[in-house]
Amino acid sequence: MADPSLYPDANSDTDVGTDRELTAGTPRWVKVFALIGIVLVLLFVILQFTGGGDHSPRRHTPPASVTEQSVQQP
Repeated sequence: MADPSLYPDANSDTDVGTDRELTAGTPRWVKVFALIGIVLVLLFVILQFTGGGDHSPRRHTPPASVTEQSVQQP
């Protein structure tokens, strides 16, 4: 059997390394999803402030002047 005086902490529960590895921080997948979410929110805000083009239902209907002319002609 080994001399206990050579390894004083061999049987103690003070090994901090294993506990630190289990609670190291936020997992990588959480950081990736958070980054993707932030990028999407920023893109949405930028598009709202810059206009982002005409994507309303009016875009697919002709102007009123065109529909009035086609109705008046027999």
